[in-house]
Amino acid sequence: MKTIVKFDGQKDTIQGECSAREAMEVLGLNPKDWKRTDKVVTEKAVTYTLERVRSLALVPVVHGVPEPDEPVIEEAVIEEGATEKLEVATTAVPEIAAGQITVDREELEAVLQVVCDITAKKDLMPVLGTVKVEASPENLAVTATDLEVSYLATIPAVLEKNDATAFLVDAGILYKEVKALNKSIEDVVITVKGDSIRINDRCNLPATLTDDFPGIETIDGVKVSIKDLKSALACVLPAVSTDEARYILTGVCFDLTAGCLIGTDGFRLHRATVEKADISQFVVPRRAAAILAKYGAENLTVADARISASVVGGTFTSRLIQGDYPNHAGVWPDTAQYNKVHFKAKEFLGLLPGVLPVSDSAKIEMTINGRIDIKAESATGSYNWYVPADSTLVGETKTISINSRYIVDAIRAYASSEEIEIAFPSGYAAIVLNEQALIMPIRQQ
Repeated sequence: MKTIVKFDGQKDTIQGECSAREAMEVLGLNPKDWKRTDKVVTEKAVTYTLERVRSLALVPVVHGVPEPDEPVIEEAVIEEGATEKLEVATTAVPEIAAGQITVDREELEAVLQVVCDITAKKDLMPVLGTVKVEASPENLAVTATDLEVSYLATIPAVLEKNDATAFLVDAGILYKEVKALNKSIEDVVITVKGDSIRINDRCNLPATLTDDFPGIETIDGVKVSIKDLKSALACVLPAVSTDEARYILTGVCFDLTAGCLIGTDGFRLHRATVEKADISQFVVPRRAAAILAKYGAENLTVADARISASVVGGTFTSRLIQGDYPNHAGVWPDTAQYNKVHFKAKEFLGLLPGVLPVSDSAKIEMTINGRIDIKAESATGSYNWYVPADSTLVGETKTISINSRYIVDAIRAYASSEEIEIAFPSGYAAIVLNEQALIMPIRQQ
């Protein structure tokens, strides 16, 4: 018996019978590079057919046209009988720490209401539409920001099943779900698990890690106390400009050395008297001023570029508008020689349901002669009525064309006494309402 080995077109003969591996070693072939593909046994010989194998390294894909007898190899070939151990590096995906938070419903609802006034629209930056919730064994911290204004409130809470947890959740949906709870429910129970939170076993909300949430700056500046700030801001806010082209006018001017707050859009100006303070003039953006007016705040901390105030048990912060505010003091006229008319705010405002349907513009005409005649005209009709009034105008009439929204805003802002006084000059100039608002008339065509 003999052994015949066929490989790479060659044929070698070995005296005696041996295995395929022994035959490879006798012929000087590395068993790692060859594999047996066929074995034929006869009475006189055993014949092995060998085929060369690839190494364990990856074989690149052949993109060209192969030689006629060359196979196209498109993936790695592993030696027969060999085993390859693949070690896949795995990184643990961080998860929100589990826990169960119990917090007073009324306190959480009040804080989340402020949060919803702060959070930005989702299309600006999705993370700014979320609220950051951080719980410890005894407290719950809630943070919101749109990068211009921020709010951080801490309220008592109980955290079980963990020492701390933190997550981001959609601010608007969380507020609505908490608000939707029956008023008889005293506590909100938030169960944090995995990538979601469950509220009082009635709804699940997706939650995410807090890594991408912006940091909140603390303010260290001058302390200022402004009594009745809420009502003062309500008076001046209607006149604040919304035109970004005159950016400095899109905020409320705090001129505390003069003891007043100012709002203007260039066509009207509202003023509110407040306590004086020895601090430089600063301008608070309209949106921040509206939040202070809504929730009330009498103590401010003023720094070079930001302010902060206590709002609903938390700290509210806002940037300031940088620039020089127009000289408002120089525009106030001496009304000693002006004619004046007095009327009831309620009676004037009662005309609006009749004026608006036939007015396709904001213009109305006010004719003063013992009383105030109101006229509005459009393609759809006309309106004429009057308001009883006391006037110092004698022997003549005075007709003023004016933006109806401007005068209505002013009357509503300064009608706490119900008595409205309008002082008007003989020529074309701003009218003065209750010595607190200036309104420029519309020039007659």
